[in-house]
Amino acid sequence: MEKGGTLLALNEKAERQGGVSMAELMASSSNATDLSTIELQVVKESGGNWAEFQWVLQALLTARSQKDGDDAIRHNHALYRKYEGQLSDIIDR
Repeated sequence: MEKGGTLLALNEKAERQGGVSMAELMASSSNATDLSTIELQVVKESGGNWAEFQWVLQALLTARSQKDGDDAIRHNHALYRKYEGQLSDIIDR
């Protein structure tokens, strides 16, 4: 399997079989030294934009932590709270 498709292939296998083993996950990321490197690889392999991913992640962290302020801040916090269950796995790492 080519290096660039490692995580995508592992994701496809997980979807087909309902999961993968920890050993498979660790083997697929043997060249990755930390979570940021793995995230970068996933974003790039899926055709995403790393800068945009970082911007969205930071915006979510800000919306989670800032709840008092102007209307926009309160709105963003309320919207974050609405989807908190779906977002927590993404931003709590």
